[in-house]
Amino acid sequence: MNRVAVYKEISAGPFTILPLETNHIKINRKPGKPGIDALGYIIRDRDNKKFAYLIDAPRQLPERTYDILTRQKLDCLVFDCTFEKTSFPSGHSDIEGIIAVKQRIKPSRTIASHISHRNLYHRELDSVLQKHNIETGYDGMKVEV
Repeated sequence: MNRVAVYKEISAGPFTILPLETNHIKINRKPGKPGIDALGYIIRDRDNKKFAYLIDAPRQLPERTYDILTRQKLDCLVFDCTFEKTSFPSGHSDIEGIIAVKQRIKPSRTIASHISHRNLYHRELDSVLQKHNIETGYDGMKVEV
């Protein structure tokens, strides 16, 4: 079995994929536990369209991940918005977190995903996020980049 390496591009058909560290749970990791347990990805097609998918990710991303995401000039970012509000770094993000990540990375389009039952109802969340030009993802949503 081949494993992907963080920050090392791989090819898959017409796509180039770059695995990114997300800090999922790692920020609360106990000594002796393995380092990375979830990855985010930037997927680039032959037309150089760039789609980033980062769920299981808090706003406290590793600086190297932030640097890469910022330099990529993303066409679309799908980012974690598990909670309405959280006061502890849990490896997931909340409404304030996705807004902060969008402002820092500046993608052309941002979609909130990984929404849990500890968040607002879809209609309420959509109303809040629309003010920040962030779409609220939903089951079965298709994204064209």
